[in-house]
Amino acid sequence: MSDRPARSLTFYIAASSADVPLASACMRDMEALGLSNAMDWTRCIGAPEYQWPQLATGDIDAARDADVFVLLTGGRRVGASGLLVELGARLSAGRAVHLVGGRWHFFMHHPLVVHHRDWRVFVESSEGRAS
Repeated sequence: MSDRPARSLTFYIAASSADVPLASACMRDMEALGLSNAMDWTRCIGAPEYQWPQLATGDIDAARDADVFVLLTGGRRVGASGLLVELGARLSAGRAVHLVGGRWHFFMHHPLVVHHRDWRVFVESSEGRAS
């Protein structure tokens, strides 16, 4: 038996920059379940350009490596280029994606993408707790 505390499962929420309030609310829901946020990209909005390389690297690493990856589409395509990059990083690692919302891009139909129509149903499921 190890004296080390068990590692908390991590999550990553990808969303359009137009959906920051929704993404932030979903992050709070996941934290309430006891999961740790791998990276809160909403806090990086407006960061000075000299920080962008470090932020970009951290964002991709977090999206790829989180235990649970959730893609919130919210039906918006505005400001969605980042979420497509994060989706690609996750899929290239061969890891599951939980999509909540509409599927408006063909990569959102990839076999590793599990579609959930509603956030509440997802977060209350066992998949919302671990993936």
